[in-house]
Amino acid sequence: MLAASNGANSASDVAAITAPAASIGPAAAPVTAPPAVAAPAHGGDLTGTANRPRTTSLWPDENAVATCDVLLVEDEEKICRLYRLLLRGRGYTVRTAADGIIALEQVADQRPDLILLDMMMPRMDGLTFLQHLRRAESGRDIPVIVLSNFKEPDLLRAALELGALEYLVKSNTRPDALLGAMPYWVRGERAFTA
Repeated sequence: MLAASNGANSASDVAAITAPAASIGPAAAPVTAPPAVAAPAHGGDLTGTANRPRTTSLWPDENAVATCDVLLVEDEEKICRLYRLLLRGRGYTVRTAADGIIALEQVADQRPDLILLDMMMPRMDGLTFLQHLRRAESGRDIPVIVLSNFKEPDLLRAALELGALEYLVKSNTRPDALLGAMPYWVRGERAFTA
């Protein structure tokens, strides 16, 4: 089980977490952020808004993100710490589970709005977790994003057939791309694939 974090990370922690990892096999193109959503066009000048810049927020309500509960199912402590730091910095509530068994217990205790799921973990891997999750009435419609460094086509196909929204390779997914995709995923929409 992962050690509890006090929320403080030093610059060396972040540098160690974000340092590029060695790659095995041919490199895939890095995943970049989804396109920004344009601000709504106004038919004319709205009183008091003429000199204010328009925002490109993906959320109609700035407080909507603060209510999103993300379950991060990841056994690698450094990666877990990075995702927690990134997501909490944007106002998401982040709970963690080091394997599928702990994750199923957490889903039963409190249904998350989104699950970020690793595939290879001890005790119960991500695919087995996804099978159990989709069998349960309460887990059938929770958006699940697979974040794994395993690129096997059969694993990818199986995860998507079990209802994962997207399957991303961690080493090719930049943190800003992940953050940019979060609003789409929380709404149950794909951010990178058609």
